[in-house]
Amino acid sequence: MHRRNMHLLERWASVIGGVALASSSIKKRSGGKIALLFGTELIRRGVTGHCYARDVLSGSSKTQKGESQVSVPYGEGEHARVAVTISKPRNEVYQLFRRFEELPRIFPHLVSVEQRGPSITHWVAKGPGTSTVAWDAEINN
Repeated sequence: MHRRNMHLLERWASVIGGVALASSSIKKRSGGKIALLFGTELIRRGVTGHCYARDVLSGSSKTQKGESQVSVPYGEGEHARVAVTISKPRNEVYQLFRRFEELPRIFPHLVSVEQRGPSITHWVAKGPGTSTVAWDAEINN
């Protein structure tokens, strides 16, 4: 099964447009086969939420090894809307963010970060209410 790659509003527009196109082609009875084909395709992409053309045009298709070329699927990520300028050298800022145990000083939602190996860290963050959320992270690159 294919992953959804369309926004909900686009899906609704596809279904409505597809129904309109298919029903008008059925009423004409002659020469409407192509319109019926396009109408049913619009309905399919609206119902499934997957557009094959978007896969081809965006380059988000599978690689030869079967791995996705995109890190965050369409519609599932967040957009950064704020920029911050830090008046420090890049390597100094990088080193600060690599000292994971220091991050709770910067990010108040973090309770603790503990180094458990050369590439493994254990994170604890504040969750909803009084709960906490914990996970292990591994640096791959």
